[in-house]
Amino acid sequence: MIAGFDSSIDRPTPAIAAAARAAGVRLWIGYLATKPDVGLLSPWDQASFEAARLVGGQPVAMCSGWDDPIAVRQLAAEWNVRPCLDCEDGIRGDGPWVQGWLDAAGAGLYGNSSVHFHTGGRRAAFNIVASYPCVPPECCAQRASWPPWLPLPDGGGPLGWQQCGTHTEFGLSVDSGVYDDWFTEDDMTPEEHGWLAAIYTTMTRSAFKDDPPSQTWLDVWAHTRDQVDAIKAAVDVLAASGIPPTDLKPITDQLTMLSSKIDTLARHTHVVPPSQTGTASGE
Repeated sequence: MIAGFDSSIDRPTPAIAAAARAAGVRLWIGYLATKPDVGLLSPWDQASFEAARLVGGQPVAMCSGWDDPIAVRQLAAEWNVRPCLDCEDGIRGDGPWVQGWLDAAGAGLYGNSSVHFHTGGRRAAFNIVASYPCVPPECCAQRASWPPWLPLPDGGGPLGWQQCGTHTEFGLSVDSGVYDDWFTEDDMTPEEHGWLAAIYTTMTRSAFKDDPPSQTWLDVWAHTRDQVDAIKAAVDVLAASGIPPTDLKPITDQLTMLSSKIDTLARHTHVVPPSQTGTASGE
C-alpha cells in the first residue's frame, strides 16, 4: 500500500513533490475539468498534474458529474491521468446518473461510504472512500486501503481510503489517505526521479501543448539514448565474435531495463521518443 495526498487550490511544485516522495508519498490527486462551471473549486492545468506525477504514481484526476464524461475520458488519456468521479452534494450528488457517467468516462469513483453501494451494484475503474478516523498528526494511521467495517464494493477493483481531512503537509492544504499499490506505476529509483525533476524544471510550457518540447529536454534524451545505443552496438560486436549469448544475457537484460526506464521518463514528461515517431514531438 502507498500513501497519497489530495489537494485542490494548493498544488505541488516539483520541489514539494520531491520532498513528499522522499517522505513516502507515492500518489497526488488533483482536479480536472473540460468545461467551466461544473462545480469544481479549482481545476488543474496539465503542468500541475506533471508536478504531481513526480511523487511516482500516475495522478488521479477528480472530475465533476456535471462535466461531459466523454470529454473527460479523452482529456485524461491525453494528460495520462486516471479520471475519478467526485460524487458529493457540493458538486453533483448521488443518483441514478452515476453508473452511466462512470461507464462513459471509464472513471473511478470517490465519495463517502454510501456512494460506493447501490441497488444492483455499482461498477467503477477503482473506488476511493472518504471516511476520516484519523486526525493530524496521526493521519493515515490505519494502514489499510479500505475501512474494515465497510463491505467491499462490487467488482473487486483497486481501492483507496482517504483517512484524514483537510490539514497542512509541506506547506499545502491537503487530504491524505492510503491506496493500493496499483495506483503507482513507479519503477524508478530516487536518483532517476531526481533526474526527472531536473528535466521537468528545464522544460518550457510549450511541452505541455502542441508545440515541440524544449531543446534542453531533447538534448538530454538524445544523449542518453545515444549512450544506450553505443553499448548495444558494442554488445553486438561481442556476440559476433563468438561469445555465447548466455554470457551476454546479464548485459542485455540491463540494457533492456535501462531502455524501458528512459522511455518511462519520456512518457512521464509527455514527450514521444524519436524512435516512436521519427521525430521528437510533444504528445
